[in-house]
Formats: sequence, C-alpha cells, structure tokens
Amino acid sequence: KRIATKHRPTKVDEIDLFSGLLFCGDCGYKMYAVRGAGTLERKHAYTCGNYRNRARNDMLCTTHYIRKSVLKELVLADLQRVTSYVKEHEQEFIETANECSAKAVQKTLTQQRKELDKAQNRINELNILFRKLYEDNALGKLSDEQFAFLTSGYDEEKKTLTRRIAELSQDCLLYTSPSPRDRG
Repeated sequence: KRIATKHRPTKVDEIDLFSGLLFCGDCGYKMYAVRGAGTLERKHAYTCGNYRNRARNDMLCTTHYIRKSVLKELVLADLQRVTSYVKEHEQEFIETANECSAKAVQKTLTQQRKELDKAQNRINELNILFRKLYEDNALGKLSDEQFAFLTSGYDEEKKTLTRRIAELSQDCLLYTSPSPRDRG
C-alpha cells in the first residue's frame, strides 16, 4: 500500500522500497536513497536529507547513513520476530488485533458522525437561507436575477452536502450493524 502511493521515482524510474518511510533519528528530517550509477546494490544507502541539503538549510545534521542491505536485514529480522510471536501467542495476538481494529473503527465512526452532524447542520442553515431569500424575492426586496444568483451557489452546496450525508449515513450503518459472525 505504501509503495502504491505516489513518491518521486529514482533516475532509473523506480520507486524505492522504503520511499517516504525513513526519517533521521537525530533531526527528524527525511532520509533519501543514495546510489551511484555504477555502484553495487549492496552499497546503496539512505542518508539524512538535512545533511545532504546543508547548503540550503539553516539547521545542520551530521553525516550519517544506513545501507539498504542492512535496513532490509533489520526489517526482515523484525518481521520474523513478529511472525514467531504470532505463532507462539496466536490467541493473544488475535485479541490485541481485534482491540486495535475496534478502536480504529470507533475513531472512524466518531469522525464520520461529527462530519455528518456538521453537514446536517449546514443543510438546515441553507434551508433557512433559502426561505429568507425566497421571502425577500416574493416581497420585492430582491430581483429575480439577484435571487437566482444568490441561490445558485447555495443550491450546488446543498446537492453536494446531500450526497455526502447519504454516503456518511451508509458508512455509519455499515460500522454499527453487527457482522453475520456476531449475530449468531
């Protein structure tokens, strides 16, 4: 998923495996892939972008790097450690993963409900504005051209909000309805 996101490709038109994921431990700046045209792959490395661009930046960082091969070994070792933990403590891992998933779903649901409430409140405001503009037009305070001009923007906003409310309502229903496994 991370690789599929857009990052700047290298000169050989390839998006690096760790693109956008590495940050300097000292200054927090992004780390960039460094490789020479004729360099062996085992010598490819990542270096602090702050140090690399020291002429353009006020804040300096020291020259440090990590080789790509070392990083791959570290990531592989960590993945092996996690998978062995999962094998040994499968039930505990499943419970922890379910808790994290439930928290993430709850957070998403809360955000969507807030957005839904905000959109519904805005629809109510627009209805009041429409009513007032219509009354002003009917009483002759606004010309038909002014009425059309003022309501056109509101009308488009109302259509967009109505679509978004339908999407959010559907999503909230999906998150709150029990799954078939929970039902029975």
